[in-house]
Amino acid sequence: MNFKSHRHQTTNAKNVVLGGRRIRRFSAKTTTKRTTTTRTIKALYGYKGAKIVDPLEQLERLFPEVPEPVLKIGKTVYEVVLEPLYDQLPLPDVVKDFVEQLALDEKVNGWTLYTNGTPFEEFLFVAFVVFYLTAQPGILGYAFDETVARAIQTATAGNKFGKRGSNVNLGGRIGDGSFGTVYRGRLNSSEAENLVLKFAKNTTGASGLQRAERHMNEGISRDIFVAGGCASYVGSYEEIEDAAAPVLVWKFAGDENTLEDYVLDRNFPSALEVALFGKSQEDKDYDVRCYAVAKKITQQLLWSLRGLHSIGIVHRDVKPANLVNENGRFKLIDFGGAADLRSGVNYEPEVSILDPSFSPPEDFIMPERTPRAPPGAIAGALSVLPWTVFQPQLFDSYSAGLVLLQLGCPQLRGKRVLEPSGSFQRRLQDENYDLRKVRKDLAGNLGWDFSALDRNGGAGFDLACRLVAARGITRRGRLDATQALLHPFVLLPL
Repeated sequence: MNFKSHRHQTTNAKNVVLGGRRIRRFSAKTTTKRTTTTRTIKALYGYKGAKIVDPLEQLERLFPEVPEPVLKIGKTVYEVVLEPLYDQLPLPDVVKDFVEQLALDEKVNGWTLYTNGTPFEEFLFVAFVVFYLTAQPGILGYAFDETVARAIQTATAGNKFGKRGSNVNLGGRIGDGSFGTVYRGRLNSSEAENLVLKFAKNTTGASGLQRAERHMNEGISRDIFVAGGCASYVGSYEEIEDAAAPVLVWKFAGDENTLEDYVLDRNFPSALEVALFGKSQEDKDYDVRCYAVAKKITQQLLWSLRGLHSIGIVHRDVKPANLVNENGRFKLIDFGGAADLRSGVNYEPEVSILDPSFSPPEDFIMPERTPRAPPGAIAGALSVLPWTVFQPQLFDSYSAGLVLLQLGCPQLRGKRVLEPSGSFQRRLQDENYDLRKVRKDLAGNLGWDFSALDRNGGAGFDLACRLVAARGITRRGRLDATQALLHPFVLLPL
């Protein structure tokens, strides 16, 4: 895991830069061009002319059959999240002046979403609120997780590891990284429960990454639809009183090998077939076997990423070394570099945590000039906006595409073949990350073998091209995990 830090300073008294766009004051003469924006603002704050509309009254009139407790929840969300949002936002004065000018223009010109109380317009307002609260990464889901689910987790956690881990017998070392060391272990109270324990090293930044990883794993474990795609988290304890970093604990599934170990095995894909399907398939053609393995693991990885992204987490370090086998399913590990964009935990606009061999060309999940996340519930309430505009989940999609390429192309299974200084990465950069152009050179002049990805009409290679791609001016240009799961490579049989 490596750190890349880029810092930019922008000073301009007349303009405010937000997400790469400059916002300036508009005069009252331009009101007719801002109808949509103004109506949206009115919808958020309930204006009807100069009068504040009671959201509960509006909902009751529109949906008379909805039980009153549900309506009260809607009113609470409106009053707690939407209505005070404007005043709490840490925006520059020039931006607030701009919004206030919009409201004044709206009053003067008579624009309102609630013209004549038309039910259709009320429906649009309710639909907008519902969409905003449920859109990825999910404001309502975040509110439930932070209140109900977290409280249940805290109440039921107990002290299974004993004081300072006294109930844990530490075993042999499994792995060693830049910021942590991983050991095997087991609980004294249960001879059958094998564990994996991660200790933070005494190096700069290690304790912060360990605490961030605990936050991510606790959030993942509270969502049963997400937890299945990640290593089974058990909990944490402090080995030393008031320790800077806790000891993190997972269940041990019985396989110490990562996907990287399987990929580098000279007998690939035999051992990987046994892990995935229970037996080797040596009676089949080599490209058929590689296709089956690549398809299975890619599907598992995309499902894992889809779950993470649904709760606002971007892993930022997806690679074979961070995928472990649990009973035939490869699951993600190592969330020390992950960013939780619903709460802002472990997200710094000018700092990126990544492995340069598997990271996309943009380096950052969002533009460096993106403001830091505000505290607490405000970050959760605003999370839909940067997620929708900047699509940070596409950072992980690129890494998943490189994993697919490694599984499907023998020449990419080396330990250092994907390093930034290597020929493959240089060719990608030279061709603006157009994998089809890169292939013409590699397959034609160097004899690289892409036959495993060419089965089923080249579905595997097409998906790789759509994942390992540059993002256009709209910050799109590659598939996210949800879109990739609908690709023919994933859906079609072998």
